[in-house]
Amino acid sequence: MRSLSVFGLVFSVMFLALSSSANELNYCKNNGINDQGSKQCAEEPDWIRTVPKSISSYYFLGMGSGKNKTEANNSARQDALGQVILIVNSTISTNNEFNTVYEENSSTQDYKLMKNGYSKIKVKGETAIKNFQVKKTYFEEDRDGFTAYVLGEVPKATINEEIARMKKLREELSETSIAVVAIAVNAKPKEIYYNEELKSFLEQFYKSQGYKLVSLDIDPQQLTGDTSNALISQVKEMAGDKAKKIVFASIRLTNARVEDAKGYQFYVVEGSLTINELSGTSDEVTSVQHVTGKGISKHDFRKAFMNLEKNLVEALTGKQEDSSY
Repeated sequence: MRSLSVFGLVFSVMFLALSSSANELNYCKNNGINDQGSKQCAEEPDWIRTVPKSISSYYFLGMGSGKNKTEANNSARQDALGQVILIVNSTISTNNEFNTVYEENSSTQDYKLMKNGYSKIKVKGETAIKNFQVKKTYFEEDRDGFTAYVLGEVPKATINEEIARMKKLREELSETSIAVVAIAVNAKPKEIYYNEELKSFLEQFYKSQGYKLVSLDIDPQQLTGDTSNALISQVKEMAGDKAKKIVFASIRLTNARVEDAKGYQFYVVEGSLTINELSGTSDEVTSVQHVTGKGISKHDFRKAFMNLEKNLVEALTGKQEDSSY
């Protein structure tokens, strides 16, 4: 099974006992020159082209990119782990055998979207897979940074234990109400509105973990805070006691400028997508994740911001095709 995400943004892997002592490290740089700089690297390892199979274990291929090897490696590990967590959840949801989901689901669009969610969004500690080990690692370097490939292994006995444990956890989560609020905050011109695509993706992602979704009747135009903390406080106040957990996602502008290139004028905006997982009954913040990006338009800042929104959401879901103009 080979299913790769294309983004290098890293969210750290919590709660894992990742074994690296058995790793097989390979490294190529400068488009094929090895780390001694003296000869061409061999072809990429066979385990990248064809994921191994075993009687006693399942293997998962993860891929990640980053500015340095550590960032790329962490991203690739989270990518592989995301596949394990997703397939365990899919096995429970569909009541199928794990092996069936393992062999078949990687080709479906829903699988690819949810895998990318588990790769990018930090999940709760108790939902981690125990005994997940990285067996082999391979790096490539180019002018943009590094790409890492990792081969993760999980014993089949562990999978069976995890399925049983996750079934119990999902029973608990089914009683945990969660609400998703996803907004875009544009400063040029100043406006706040819902991003329905982002909201839909996050709702599907948390539903796949077993949470009970509830809706909040919040008018984004009533949100007046200038900072994320102010907006979060307003959302929690409006939510009252309707949800035990709140996922607050916001796309915000961080920089805007006009650039001239070859006689043409372009509007360029930079911004971030922040996902806050919050307790609805206390001040606890379970996790905070960030995705950064850019939007460009030849028309105006509003169009550039719309392209920024599209790029950020697609970066999260793994469907990114750079939007501009």
